[in-house]
Amino acid sequence: MLRDSVRTIAAKLLILVIGIAASILIARKLGPAWRGALALIMLPQTIFLKAAPLGIDRGNIYFCAKEPERVRDIVRNSFWAGLIIGVAGFILFYIYTLTSAFESFSQGIISGFFIIIASTFPFLLISLYLDAVIYGRDMIGIRNLKEIGVNLLLLMSLIFGFFVMKKELLAAVGASWVVAIFGFIASLILIHKYISPVKLRGIDWSYLRRSFPFGLKNHISIAAIMLIFPVLTFIARSRLPQERIFERFEQIAFLAMAFAMFDRGMLMPRSIVFALVPKITGVDQDEALRWTLKASRYNILFTLIVFAILYFLIRDIAVLFYGKSFGPIAEPFKAMVPGAIFLSIGEVLAAGLFARGKVNAILAAGLLGFIVSTITGWYWLNGFSITGGALAATLGFFIYALVLFVAFIIEAPFSGKDMFILSQADMADIKGKLRRKAKS
Repeated sequence: MLRDSVRTIAAKLLILVIGIAASILIARKLGPAWRGALALIMLPQTIFLKAAPLGIDRGNIYFCAKEPERVRDIVRNSFWAGLIIGVAGFILFYIYTLTSAFESFSQGIISGFFIIIASTFPFLLISLYLDAVIYGRDMIGIRNLKEIGVNLLLLMSLIFGFFVMKKELLAAVGASWVVAIFGFIASLILIHKYISPVKLRGIDWSYLRRSFPFGLKNHISIAAIMLIFPVLTFIARSRLPQERIFERFEQIAFLAMAFAMFDRGMLMPRSIVFALVPKITGVDQDEALRWTLKASRYNILFTLIVFAILYFLIRDIAVLFYGKSFGPIAEPFKAMVPGAIFLSIGEVLAAGLFARGKVNAILAAGLLGFIVSTITGWYWLNGFSITGGALAATLGFFIYALVLFVAFIIEAPFSGKDMFILSQADMADIKGKLRRKAKS
């Protein structure tokens, strides 16, 4: 697992650098107000990708590892499910754009931008499902390469749109559309070449009847936590105390960018969870517990290091990368630093419970965390501005981790130090791998 984690961390670091370069370009070309408008334009896509998968991707991961002989059926079902749900999502969103509620939400932003982004729904969802198949077959390296390629294309598309086409908001929206199409095509090619020939005739309803209920519970819990950021951004559109629309757009930009920087800080810890799930799916429970606790120790260490550094440097980083006008990003980000520890612990525990097929606790944890953050965010965004939104997210992550911690102890009792503190065996393992790496 450590080797896969290191490779994934290396890939994620490269993706992080590319993503930061893209975010710098967008922020400096658009400025705070239009950067906030872009955050609102991208909100439908973000919410769709968190809510719409319905657990099919999680089911793909689980059943590809448990029943590899069914992979061709899983691929075929994934394509049709992604197409149907994606098109339905686009139609529903288009109907929403014809309402007065959307007119109020999009005030000051051309509605066509939202339509362009919504048109990516089916492509992104099919890609998500197919990438889950690659992940479930433990081909993490291939998926990492695809992510790197997609992010490079995003950066190149932004450069082309901003400097060649001389567009601003349209350049950012167009780049997102291009990346969605490319990602879809790349996923099909990778599946066809490395997993199974893509044949789209027929749907295996028996597989769907088994995988959908299993994946749905886990999806709701994961989606609930992942929806905290976009839902708080949505609430901020109406609850922030600023009266002028462009001042509100600026505050939304600072909040959304703090959320984005939080996610980037979580890339390294999440790489460990990413490598963990295929390793513990299908093994005996004692072995799964050992891997889960080991992943937790590494995960907490990475999170502490990364977010301690970011806590003290975040304002300087924001000013250096994005310009002095983006300095206010620092305050909401700092309010979320404790939330990073809670989320890091929660994600490892959720992976451990998921591999055991225990999804009810994950469902309860995700829903409770989401409900608490949404309710507190409604009041705190108005009372404490964007810092209130960040505090609401942190509280939601705490509730999520707390429920999972209790559930995991009940399911698989363990010593607290085994979860939180690196052991002598861990240190010896790290030193040994570093020596072998140095010799090679």
